[in-house]
Amino acid sequence: MVSNPLCGVRHALVDTFQIAPDCALVPIAHGETSIVACAALPRGVPGLSAPRSADTLNLPLTPTWSGSRMNMKRGSLIAMEGIDGSGKGTQVELLEKALAARGHSVFRIAFPQYDSWFGRMVAQFLNGEFGPLETVDPHFTAMLYAGDRFEAKPQIEAALARGFVVLADRYIGSNLAHQTARAPREKRDAFIAWIEHLEYTLYQLPRETRVIYLHVPPQEAHALIAQKGARSYTSARRDILEASLRHLEEAASIYDHLSRRSNWVRIECFDPARKAMRSPEEISRAVSAAVEPVLSAATPVSK
Repeated sequence: MVSNPLCGVRHALVDTFQIAPDCALVPIAHGETSIVACAALPRGVPGLSAPRSADTLNLPLTPTWSGSRMNMKRGSLIAMEGIDGSGKGTQVELLEKALAARGHSVFRIAFPQYDSWFGRMVAQFLNGEFGPLETVDPHFTAMLYAGDRFEAKPQIEAALARGFVVLADRYIGSNLAHQTARAPREKRDAFIAWIEHLEYTLYQLPRETRVIYLHVPPQEAHALIAQKGARSYTSARRDILEASLRHLEEAASIYDHLSRRSNWVRIECFDPARKAMRSPEEISRAVSAAVEPVLSAATPVSK
């Protein structure tokens, strides 16, 4: 018997939010793939509507890419992780250019996707619309971030199936670090397992081939955040997570713990001797060296 993925999602929602067991869980169809958005819609409540279809959400049937043409071999998933202000976007961009120059087809994606159904709720959270940080249940926000990735699953799977190198600016590691940092210390191991069950088991999101952790001292990262330009999801200089140095410190400690895993590589981005950040180019060389072992077995796409 084939299990219904809605059942696991329903149980998770009922347990976490105490929603009515007979609430409507709305599937979102995308091409030949049936995906189930984690959308709990209480029956008969005016003003609530189902998430839009994938076509309405403007999810492309095939991803955009850099490089020459597609490999037939299944691709690799490289995730760039680190606390806010660590330079993830810059390093993803530099790595994309380096891989494309070597003949790899590259699909680049960044999370959260603030124009997705779940991503818009993530933006609300980051803008403080759900209340102060300490009053918002991390189970709730973890499900928002996971749902945002789930909406992008067809794109990621399509790219991997076609042999692309998928570069993700934040992925599941961000959920593990930032939401677990908000859980009581004695419950953090269980919370990490809970998020991984949600993302990898219930949503069956692809696992990372390599995770690059850009390590920056929280105090330095907190100062760098102030130099960021305008963001689409907020008009504030810092969002609700960026504003808290304590949160950055807690998230960094979780990242440090996660970086001991075999598929993670920690890269030091701050030079303590000079008391300054290493140059983007120097960091990029270290990133490329960390990625090379997982890509060397694949034949580059010929031009």
